[in-house]
Amino acid sequence: MNDDAKNIETYRFTGAVAERMNVELLESFRTTEEQPLEHPLIDGDEDMEVPEMGNIWLGDQTEARHWLFRRMKYYTDLYLGSVDEPRHYLGWVNVYEPGQGIKRHDHGVTSVVCTYYPQGGGAIVFDHPIGRVATMTGTLALFPGDVAHWSEKNEGDEARVCVVTNVQVGSIDFTDAPYV
Repeated sequence: MNDDAKNIETYRFTGAVAERMNVELLESFRTTEEQPLEHPLIDGDEDMEVPEMGNIWLGDQTEARHWLFRRMKYYTDLYLGSVDEPRHYLGWVNVYEPGQGIKRHDHGVTSVVCTYYPQGGGAIVFDHPIGRVATMTGTLALFPGDVAHWSEKNEGDEARVCVVTNVQVGSIDFTDAPYV
């Protein structure tokens, strides 16, 4: 990726396999130990349910999580181009109930942010010429970590679920976060 470019790329996975994997992903996130945390970026009436900070890519993986990680890795590799340095992944799940969104923020020095919506709706908005990107079920978005963005409030009847992965290129301090 050109350092001067602030590209935002989106893809959409559809079809029977994607639909089955989305259902399995949602089920795997429901069965993990989730703790309601007060999230300083949440914009809504109630606290958002987010997993305790860990890394969803560590430990035993379901078929659906493996399916998603392979796709995130593949599209991240395309996005970054030929970079000889190691890549490290830190992933978590955000669940936006109706009426919830997330305030303007960025991911700092993270090389690439990769987000996937196994249950979409609404949009992510960027401080970037691309502006607003619809987050339908099956949407995968990649963007530089220093691009400010926010999520519109969920106007739907069901929760919007977003799998977020920070991808860091090069050396990192593993004491700060459980990257793989």
